[in-house]
Amino acid sequence: MGRPIADLHPARERRHCIFLFFCILVGWKFGENDLLTDSPNIYIPNPSIVLVEDDPADQVLASRILGKNRPDETVHILRDGAEAIDFFFKREFGGKQPFTPPKLILLDLKLPKVDGFEVLGRIKADLLLRSVPVVVFSSSDDPGDIARCTALGAEAYTKKPSSYEEYSEAVERICNRWLPSTLSE
Repeated sequence: MGRPIADLHPARERRHCIFLFFCILVGWKFGENDLLTDSPNIYIPNPSIVLVEDDPADQVLASRILGKNRPDETVHILRDGAEAIDFFFKREFGGKQPFTPPKLILLDLKLPKVDGFEVLGRIKADLLLRSVPVVVFSSSDDPGDIARCTALGAEAYTKKPSSYEEYSEAVERICNRWLPSTLSE
């Protein structure tokens, strides 16, 4: 089962409550296999966008916004740094399909198991992945975190906004800047 609201970190509780209220308002329903539960992650071969995010509400919110703004792109969610390292560097996948780098990686910093700095450093040190844009999308606005991400090679650093509208606009700006347009001109 997903975490009850009472177990949320106090700094995130307000954003979660606003998000959950919004979900109720627009009629989004979360079943036992949705992203707000601890169900196993399903592998999506060669996704266009990889979201590395441990917060279930942010996972749902970002994936819904990405799905709305870029319906032709596939999104794969990784819930911690260890999953990200396995996904990007094992590259085995049962021999079914060769690994193709995604078009964009959205990376949170404060991840369990392996932090976002380590994931970012490994991605930017890899010959196959270093050209993939990595946008750090974090709740931290610490200048030291921003400087470290820049030094590790992140293309951009965006602080997660607290309101739904600002969050949606931030994700849309990231898509417009870092994903090639699929519309013919």
